[in-house]
Amino acid sequence: MVTFRHPAVTLTQGVVNLRHSRVASSSLAQIIVENVLDIVLIQEPFAKGHQTPSIINIPPGYVAFHCLSEEHAYGAAILVKLSLAKSCRAIDRSRSNHIAAVDLHSAHGTFRFISTYLRPSIKNIADQFSTDLSCLFTKLSIVSVDSNALSKVWNSKLTNSRGSELELLIANHFLRVLNRQLDDLDFVPAGTSFLDISLAGSAITCTRWFYPTIPSFSDHPYIYFEINRSPSSACSTAQAQSRAPNSTPHISRICLDKFRLKVADAVMNLVVQTNPTTSTIDDMIVKLSALISSAAKSSKDPTYIPVSTRRTPWWTKELWVLRHKSRQAFKLWSVQRTESNRQAFKAHKATYQREIRNAKLSSWNKLCDSQPSSSDLFSALKAKSGKSSNVSLPSSISFDGSISSNPTEILKKCAEHFFPSPTLSTQAHAQAEKLAASFSQSSTAFVVPSNSPPISQEELSNAITSLNLKSAPGAD
Repeated sequence: MVTFRHPAVTLTQGVVNLRHSRVASSSLAQIIVENVLDIVLIQEPFAKGHQTPSIINIPPGYVAFHCLSEEHAYGAAILVKLSLAKSCRAIDRSRSNHIAAVDLHSAHGTFRFISTYLRPSIKNIADQFSTDLSCLFTKLSIVSVDSNALSKVWNSKLTNSRGSELELLIANHFLRVLNRQLDDLDFVPAGTSFLDISLAGSAITCTRWFYPTIPSFSDHPYIYFEINRSPSSACSTAQAQSRAPNSTPHISRICLDKFRLKVADAVMNLVVQTNPTTSTIDDMIVKLSALISSAAKSSKDPTYIPVSTRRTPWWTKELWVLRHKSRQAFKLWSVQRTESNRQAFKAHKATYQREIRNAKLSSWNKLCDSQPSSSDLFSALKAKSGKSSNVSLPSSISFDGSISSNPTEILKKCAEHFFPSPTLSTQAHAQAEKLAASFSQSSTAFVVPSNSPPISQEELSNAITSLNLKSAPGAD
């Protein structure tokens, strides 16, 4: 999960490995919609297709950046909110199946998000870095890596040779590991080997990094962290700090009755001049703005709990309840790692996954049933769009200067126009036609005349490659 809330100052970011799971990708889609995430970095995405794979379960209003191949099960991808991609002039920097990258431009520089998957079969990680990754790193890079390497730096139980090599490469490329130690975290997920790494360039600072309690339904947990661009001066830091605590709450978080009373009491104390000047009007505007802002802050409802109405087309309240139960079971297993807790989470997870499949199938059938005469999605969409299933003939036609409205004549003239009769053979074709006719009428084997020009290997290869491999065999 990645959120790019303010491209000029603050970014909050996360990572997920889907392990090529359909249910994990479906659950992620609902999480993206609920939390209005801006960017999602994914390793091992769920995709379909052989030559040109496409990401499945992309939420509406998002665009995918990747360079997936037939080995997309071991690839990487990035999802970006479409409005953000347009406003920040997103540029795809993806280089290969396992490396996805995108640039987002802002007034404070170009942030580069990189998602990469290092397969366990890679024997030389140094070559991978030098050939594919090193040219992508910048001071404003944010990188998520499924390393398949063990190191205590990113919370593995031990450090193997692959992990030691990766540590050295990270240091040589002036990248910093953002992963927090487990002792500093409030929640530590169970059932993971801690192979995912969060990296940042020298101009990026990390203010928060943790594992959400939401189960990812993969053996890789969600990672969520917040980052800022390193301030260029103390002045910019002071300005950022002065703006943060003084924000006025949204109207949905204000108790309106309390707000009206506070505004009415404050307005009674304002002194309004009978002959105002331009300067006094400006002063009055400043005082009114400060009055309204102060009343809004003091009228903020502390019991407000935001309820998201955003959801995917197949999401239901029953799925929300099942996901909540799975989340509670996951948290309990992560805290008390007993076999009974693991089995309880496994049961809740299986139920949630099964109901997701049923909900998506029900949503599909509902869409198809919106047009009773159709039996598939494409017919339903065609009916919704108002497109006609056939093309009618014109009421009249002009041919050779004469206009005819007879349907039979119109059909005949259209057929002659779009499917003209074959032209007569020229003298150059006569010899070939005569030879073909004699062969078709003869029952003996065909013998090439001695005066015929020889057939070169290139001509034979071109003739074979031009054959339609899907055509049925016949006399031709």
